[in-house]
Amino acid sequence: PVHLRDIYCQRYRIIHELGFSTYSTVWLARDLQSSTHTWYVVLKFAVAKLTGRNAEIKIHLHLASQPGTHPGSDYVLAFLGHFRVQGTNGEHDMLAFQVIGPHLEAMFNDKPTVIRQTIKPHASSRAQNLFPP
Repeated sequence: PVHLRDIYCQRYRIIHELGFSTYSTVWLARDLQSSTHTWYVVLKFAVAKLTGRNAEIKIHLHLASQPGTHPGSDYVLAFLGHFRVQGTNGEHDMLAFQVIGPHLEAMFNDKPTVIRQTIKPHASSRAQNLFPP
């Protein structure tokens, strides 16, 4: 089980559970290796029975290997990497993604321009903003 303040990969401190499904749990984490800014990532922990067979990792690796010149590349979530972590139920694949914004339900009362500005940064800046040099 994942707990608040747990640290994974000597880098990511768990801050808040964002949601769960049958096959994974998603958490907000702080990147502790960022020295100049506070950077956040989303960590998705897959159930142990998917370890090593998670098609989602293959899909994200393929998308990340494509040139950023495709017109749809601005709409693809930045995949930051994947790791394997040991838990009480066995090994789990952990996927790291950029944070794209608050939950849409929390924003229903906001104006559409506010929603567009907060949901996702421009693709050309997303990876370098999350992991500064």
